[in-house]
Amino acid sequence: MKRGIIASIFILASFAPAMAFHADITVSGKAVDCSFEILSSTEKTVGVGVSAEDALFDGGNATDTDIAGDVVIPSTVSDGSVTYTVTAIQYSAFSSCQKITSVTLPSTVTTVGQYAFSGCSALTTADLPGVVTLEANAFDSCPLLTMVKGCSALTTIGNFCFNSDAALVDFSLPATVTTVGDYAFQLCKSLQTVVLRPSVTFAEHSFKDCTGITAITYPVRSHASLAAQLGADILAKATQTCYLSLAKSVETVRLPYDVSADGTYVLAADGVTQEQASDGKLIICTTYDAATKTIATRELSGTVPAGTGVLFSGTPGTVYYLAPAADGAVTADVSDNSLIAVDEATEIGQSSTAYGDLILSDGIFYRASAGTLGAGKAYLRIYWGTQPAAAKVFVGGLPTTAVRTVPSSATAHPRSTFYNLSGQRATAASGIVIDGRGQLFFRR
Repeated sequence: MKRGIIASIFILASFAPAMAFHADITVSGKAVDCSFEILSSTEKTVGVGVSAEDALFDGGNATDTDIAGDVVIPSTVSDGSVTYTVTAIQYSAFSSCQKITSVTLPSTVTTVGQYAFSGCSALTTADLPGVVTLEANAFDSCPLLTMVKGCSALTTIGNFCFNSDAALVDFSLPATVTTVGDYAFQLCKSLQTVVLRPSVTFAEHSFKDCTGITAITYPVRSHASLAAQLGADILAKATQTCYLSLAKSVETVRLPYDVSADGTYVLAADGVTQEQASDGKLIICTTYDAATKTIATRELSGTVPAGTGVLFSGTPGTVYYLAPAADGAVTADVSDNSLIAVDEATEIGQSSTAYGDLILSDGIFYRASAGTLGAGKAYLRIYWGTQPAAAKVFVGGLPTTAVRTVPSSATAHPRSTFYNLSGQRATAASGIVIDGRGQLFFRR
């Protein structure tokens, strides 16, 4: 009976698929034997190296003298008659290969595992065209790494990913990046320029001890929050520039630091600033006219102080740079500004007989119900005797007015009053809506 069980086990083991096999990678133009781990037999995907502590390279030495120079990973490898797609660089796959000078990954590789290239002391460049995730310590302690190319698909940079990469000069986070981990760029002392985008979430001290930083480009958000994430010393010493990406023609924002009102620039697709844009304007709201239900505005010039609530007028879909304040520039007159800036989540719209809080939507300020407004925005506070539900805003000397389609009543502001073309008050809107003269008209 026992002999039959043993024989059965032997037969099953004989037909079990191999979890790892060897195939070639290219190192300085030569084929070098390398271990690949099967990640999915169904999808036929593999990773370079095995996740356990087995030897990566033939001969059992991860610092094999053959692994010197330029490493190129193939997009596919074969094990007998089966072809697999290479999708990952496994844990510690090339760790401490101290003679690698460059690495080029195929677009099929989406993950670079923990410590994959850590301690590669001669590595200078890495080309990562399809990588989505760089796990923790992926390029930790690569002191000669100066350039990371590709990265157009990158979303996640893990903890300590580029820690102590002292030669890394410039790393512009792609628009796809959403997460930067703890100490991800710690001690990158040659790093000079950092570009942060609105969608990115930073962990603690992402750029700790990056003493060479001279310019940080960041979106309008809480300055205090950035100081906590990047380190107050780094943020304070940088020549800062903020940018805005407009979804609508006019938006309210809070300026995180002193900026020049006449220094707006459009950002090209490749991240290079182009000629000065003529349509970007910084505007404050001043007096409210109860008779016409309109808000007067004034365009700013000179240096606008940090923390000012402003309207930013421009072309939707365009990204604008706001230039840092120049030494000796004339300070802009922001007296009588009715826009209140928010540097952290703030409760607005509380009931009051003396004033009302309004938020901007489609060129009209609507009375805000009680709720929370997020950091980086501004709202309008108007003191009045009566309390209208909405107020038009003048931008460039003209009141905003438009013909627009409202697909359902759910899209209308809850405090709006609607009239049909016969002048009768209605409770829901559909069809064409005309904004103007303090009333909204619609046709069913």
